Amino acid sequence: MFLRITGRIFLNVQSMNAQGGGGTNYIEITKVPIILKSNGNYKPCEVPAISGNMIKHYHFVGFTERFKQTPYAQNLTWDASRAYVALRFDRGKTAKKANGQEISLQSEGEILSHFADADLHGFLAPDTQCRRESILKFSFFVPVEEFVEEVEVKAVVHNRVDVDEEGKIPPREEGAMMFFKREYTSAPYGFLMSFDLPYSGLTLASMNSPNVLGVLERQSRVKSAILGLMDLLSGRAGASLSRAFPAAKVEELIVASSEEPLPALVHGFYKDYAEQSAKILKAYKSLSSTDITVNLYARNSQRKSELEQMLKDSQSSLEVKVFDDFISLLSDAEKSAEEVIASMAMKELKEIQEKVSLQSKEEIKKVLENWQNLLAKAQEIYPAIWEEYNLLEQSMESEDKDLKKLADELREANSTEKRTELIKALREGIEKKKNKKKEEEGEGSGS
Repeated sequence: MFLRITGRIFLNVQSMNAQGGGGTNYIEITKVPIILKSNGNYKPCEVPAISGNMIKHYHFVGFTERFKQTPYAQNLTWDASRAYVALRFDRGKTAKKANGQEISLQSEGEILSHFADADLHGFLAPDTQCRRESILKFSFFVPVEEFVEEVEVKAVVHNRVDVDEEGKIPPREEGAMMFFKREYTSAPYGFLMSFDLPYSGLTLASMNSPNVLGVLERQSRVKSAILGLMDLLSGRAGASLSRAFPAAKVEELIVASSEEPLPALVHGFYKDYAEQSAKILKAYKSLSSTDITVNLYARNSQRKSELEQMLKDSQSSLEVKVFDDFISLLSDAEKSAEEVIASMAMKELKEIQEKVSLQSKEEIKKVLENWQNLLAKAQEIYPAIWEEYNLLEQSMESEDKDLKKLADELREANSTEKRTELIKALREGIEKKKNKKKEEEGEGSGS
């Protein structure tokens, strides 16, 4: 499922992204230049910000924590599994998994199948020149347009104190106390994110290649990526958390999802971001047959109604879901993504069915040559479909008219119930045929 995420969050008393003190015991908060439009004119402005790199890293932490609770926890890099260190392949042509196994870095597909963090967050293997762009993208968090010129940054004096074995503070000349200053700020921040989750397990270097993952692990990776946002949006992100855990509260959150790619929404920085995002989604929906679901949350009930009305009108066919808290919103998105991944896997395997449901053994052999990898994946993920293929092959080889008739009906069946019924009948018919043959052979040997 493709997710496009925008919104606003209050971050009070935070120092989540600092630029270091340059050896001066003064830690400066990160600031970036932006452009404002006022009275028809553009003017530059410098504001405190939280970099996309910082946001991406703490999503990585949240994703890793969630993924470690799945049956596939060993499919993380060694560093991610032990210390939540963001992915970086060192020099060399192999890398270590969470279970200590060394994995070759020669191909993107091999790396994706063994490292969930590399799959979602991208990687570069310098010695093999193998790389993958992150399928999760994060903007800078910046103060919102209406408030940006009012934002203040203040420095707070801290000290580190040492004590001796008796619990006393040693004399100053022994260096027992060190003063330092750190900057803090408070503001409502806007943000923007883009998650291309259907690309999990799919090599970006060869998009037509089969997905390298089983459906259950794909679901686990996608669900962990969505739920990893919970910590991020509740303030558990950024630097200096031990002494300045931010007073965070999500103000507004809009999450658009679809099985097909969607355009990016408008960054929460802009005062009309929600209105413009609604226009983009409705315009895109009018141009395509893509089903689009929009999950929305707003802390203020009046604002929640406004957002709902923006997205719901007589001409819009968007599905809009309203939530009372952002955790429920993300949980719903996670469950929808799980269903979409299962649906995508079924479509992939439907292609296999179409290829193997042929009229002659010669054609089946030809298909097997071209679809060997996909058939192996089908056997791994959906044993029932693999069994169906075997039953069809045995039926076509048989001279029994009843079995061939059942096989023909199975190829044409659309409903799951009908297919299940026919598979059972074929299985019993083939088994009956085998038993009859054994009895005849037994009688023949006895005479």
